[in-house]
Amino acid sequence: LTKSLNKFYQQGALVPIEQSWIDASTNVKNIPADYWTVVRKSGKILSVPYRSMQKLALFIRQDWLDKLGLKVPVTIDDWYNVSRAFALNDPDGNGKQDTYGYAGQNEWDTASYFFQPIQNAIVKYTSEITYDRAEDKLKFVPFEEDYKTYLEFLQKSYKEKIIEPNIFTNKEDNMRNLFFSGKTGIISDYVDLVDDDIAKTTAVNPNAKITLFSPPTGSQGSGFFAFLSDLSIGILKSTRNPEATFKYFIDPLHSLEGQQLLVYGPEGVNWKKGADGKAVATVEKYTNGLMPFLVINQDKFQPILPMSDPTKLSLDLFSKSLKYANYNIAPLNPKWDEMYGQFLEYYAKIITGKLEVNAGVEEWKQKFNEKGFNQYFDDANKDTSWAK
Repeated sequence: LTKSLNKFYQQGALVPIEQSWIDASTNVKNIPADYWTVVRKSGKILSVPYRSMQKLALFIRQDWLDKLGLKVPVTIDDWYNVSRAFALNDPDGNGKQDTYGYAGQNEWDTASYFFQPIQNAIVKYTSEITYDRAEDKLKFVPFEEDYKTYLEFLQKSYKEKIIEPNIFTNKEDNMRNLFFSGKTGIISDYVDLVDDDIAKTTAVNPNAKITLFSPPTGSQGSGFFAFLSDLSIGILKSTRNPEATFKYFIDPLHSLEGQQLLVYGPEGVNWKKGADGKAVATVEKYTNGLMPFLVINQDKFQPILPMSDPTKLSLDLFSKSLKYANYNIAPLNPKWDEMYGQFLEYYAKIITGKLEVNAGVEEWKQKFNEKGFNQYFDDANKDTSWAK
């Protein structure tokens, strides 16, 4: 992890990765350029980034769409219109206005995953703190103009009761249960829960139909939130032959076979080949540290063990629609917890309509500067060698 990496670096315990090793490699050289920003320090490459991410899926109630004569949303305008219809037009046919387009939850590090497809259609940057390589500048994104448009979208949706009102108090399971019980029509969840989510929804209503779909497109394109993982593999100075370690251990791990090994373990431990030559699991849960849904290899991962059709579809939709965040490369922020708390405060006040968007952002900026948070960005942008 990045924090451990910096600690090892400061202690002088790491062997820098040579560019010549990367150039001569079979697999590591194919790692996208942006991933290397996570592991560079003062012009040196401290370790080899490991490409992994938590994959997400978007679900929608197809039976609600059919009842209301609507289609799966493609654009952000479609998203608004469909979710509004789910809230106002009695899609479950019970004669009550007690359904919503979608919900949120108060664990915002995870809750933000749901709203990222909306944000990615409207806002240029995926994460709230972003380094813009073209401008060579670290930015606090909520103060950008297009982020205001995003806040206006959410505020309007909240006011019209398109968003379930307990957005800032729901727990993660509450948000899921609202979808399972037929109170919301759209939800985003992790790919590894696709089969479970569909089963729980149809258990409540056997006539429920679920469709998996891609994030909506808008002025800034579209995409699922995909962060550049801070997982990486370094070489300690105590290693007898660093170059050989890179060539014969680290490089093979970045092959498809290497990633499969990390996910499933060696043949005969968690899985075996059946009589037909296909792999079958020998344990209920893997004993390795990674899940197939976390690993990404050139935007796709080929599983050894069989997956359901909905899971395969969700992985395919995810891999075709990614928008990367690169906040992990930002310098350590000693005031992050306080800054994050202020973010949540104003995010909630603006979305719930307690503050008008423009006035709310201006007040936020003032409080932001009073706390000295702007100094972090000023200092980071005086010398951006940390990003090189």
